[in-house]
Amino acid sequence: MTNPSQHNQHDPAAVRRGQLKALALFAIAIVPVLVASLMYFTGWGVPEGTSNKGDLVPQGTLASDLGLVTSEGESLDTLFIDENEDATWWLLVVADECNQACEEMVFLTRQVHISLNRQSNRLQRAFYASNAEEVDLSEHPRLSLWKKANGTVSLPEGQTPADGPYAYIIDPIGNLVMRYDSSHKGRDMLDDLKHLFKVSPLG
Repeated sequence: MTNPSQHNQHDPAAVRRGQLKALALFAIAIVPVLVASLMYFTGWGVPEGTSNKGDLVPQGTLASDLGLVTSEGESLDTLFIDENEDATWWLLVVADECNQACEEMVFLTRQVHISLNRQSNRLQRAFYASNAEEVDLSEHPRLSLWKKANGTVSLPEGQTPADGPYAYIIDPIGNLVMRYDSSHKGRDMLDDLKHLFKVSPLG
């Protein structure tokens, strides 16, 4: 007598149905990630009226173009995906001489980082100021200090550190994404970061 289960194992129609089910399960898992990545990096399908709270930085602005290096003097490229498979998002504060507004911005970014809770490991913080060594950063043990490479520090859209302080969101590829000044609230940064984390699988 033929066992029905053995018959189904060799039935081309049954095999085909099994393959289609497996393909459908794979599509359910991977398609949303691919679509979100496409929308984020190309703007395809994104409504004209955006919900971001910060100021969008022009596309193609790279952290490596700022004229900054790490505290060890290494290129910022070493922090991002092309050279670092563990790359994360960054929240960078830039100022000229760090005054009270600058210190408040650094503190604000710390509070935002903490408020990310379980997703806080997707973000690191960095700071540049011409007088960074004079600033009390004892409450910021995880803050990375970036320094000037050579020449001047060049910010997007012709701005300079003297126009700041500014905070920038940088994605794991090294693109500057959003800019914030002292008129923005911590909630603005937090909402934008949560949205970016939601639509991007990176970092």
